[in-house]
Amino acid sequence: MKDHNSFSSIIHQIAKLEENLINQQLHELNLNSDQPYALRYIGDLPGTNQRTIASALGRSAASVSNVLKGLEARKLIEKHLNPDNDREKQIALTSLGLKTVKNVVRAFDVLDEKVDGALHGVAWGSETLLVFE
Repeated sequence: MKDHNSFSSIIHQIAKLEENLINQQLHELNLNSDQPYALRYIGDLPGTNQRTIASALGRSAASVSNVLKGLEARKLIEKHLNPDNDREKQIALTSLGLKTVKNVVRAFDVLDEKVDGALHGVAWGSETLLVFE
């Protein structure tokens, strides 16, 4: 029988908890799992391009293209031609996109608070073992 207090079991429990909590928060914002990361990246680097976003997110260009199409359709981002390269579009947040990014950041803050609150340290030899309350 597997030990439920093993490090791998605890890491797995934490990952599942985080995934469930953030998916609930993102659902309330009407965002899928990739969109908040793209929005935050664009917010941090206005004028970035699709290739850079794909690289940063570890996604294919086609996957990021679909993410950006969805964000653009919802008026969260806008694309403009790069004045230095007419084959490239620069991507920026709209005012609605800025508001959404603030809500995304808040959702991740709530996640951090909930996960931190659900965990506590238990002395275990010279190391700290994290366990759920």
